[in-house]
Amino acid sequence: MSLVDGNDLIEAGWLPGPRFPEMLAAARGFEERGVADKQYILKLLARDFEKAAPKLTPRDSPTPHAEAIEAT
Repeated sequence: MSLVDGNDLIEAGWLPGPRFPEMLAAARGFEERGVADKQYILKLLARDFEKAAPKLTPRDSPTPHAEAIEAT
């Protein structure tokens, strides 16, 4: 069983997606080469795999633009 699973990747800040299998394979590869520290494996993955920016979500209510504009 691998030290790093999909839940660890999510907790570390990666969004679930099509690269997860590749990332988990890389984590297993690090373990096969003797890396036995989960945090170090996550650090190596961060070096090799960019974290995607979180998706933007709309506001629950509109912004009060009238309050932000001041007539002079």
